[in-house]
Amino acid sequence: MDRLEVILTDYLFALLQADRLLQLAGLAMGVVVLLLVHASQVWQYRAFYFEDCRVWRAERLGRHLRRWAVVGSMAAVGIGLGYIRHGIAPGGPAENDSLQEQEIVELPQRLIIPQLGLDTAIVEVEYAGWQWDLSRLHDQVGHLEGTSPPGQPGNMVLAGHVTLYEGGWGPFAELASLQPGDKLFIAEGSYVLTYQVTELRLVMPTDVSVVFPTSDMRLTLITCADWQEVDAAYLRRLVVIARRIA
Repeated sequence: MDRLEVILTDYLFALLQADRLLQLAGLAMGVVVLLLVHASQVWQYRAFYFEDCRVWRAERLGRHLRRWAVVGSMAAVGIGLGYIRHGIAPGGPAENDSLQEQEIVELPQRLIIPQLGLDTAIVEVEYAGWQWDLSRLHDQVGHLEGTSPPGQPGNMVLAGHVTLYEGGWGPFAELASLQPGDKLFIAEGSYVLTYQVTELRLVMPTDVSVVFPTSDMRLTLITCADWQEVDAAYLRRLVVIARRIA
């Protein structure tokens, strides 16, 4: 299994673990509801539950059931908080001291998109935990570690911002204006690779299929899309797929 396959496996496993936490929280809340319903029925149908119909026995059982319901509620809340903490990571890179100490490594290649007037450096975006850290990208584009290098068979994936954290537009602000047939270039000195756009897609942030390895020489550009003021977040990702032609 190569590096990218390990990355994708870890990513999907983490999503699965987050879904399991949500299921556990739902199960715990279901148990709580059943306990509360049963506690109320103990008093209502005490003649059925207890032959001598003594009030204190019904009250004691009801009290025990409500106590367990409280315990179950606390467990559900704890699981829910764990889910939230676990699930936030796919939406934005986590701050990591070791990552912050690392310097961005600028690669010798540049991305050139004449239609956008873009000529920018390509830097290496390292993978840690189960995500790539894009937080320190500025006006460069980032090559996602584990995807194919320029000129090699496979899927070379570059990511860039629409807007910058410190304000202003990012290098991929106008990426959506590209059309099939437009040409992209990866330049290293006088050596130039030419790619032609074949497809534009909008995908969910959890759709990692766009970074999977391919058998052809492919260039994939990814950026944020579909900004929602209410959520103050980008809900989808814009993906531009291009194939090498020269």
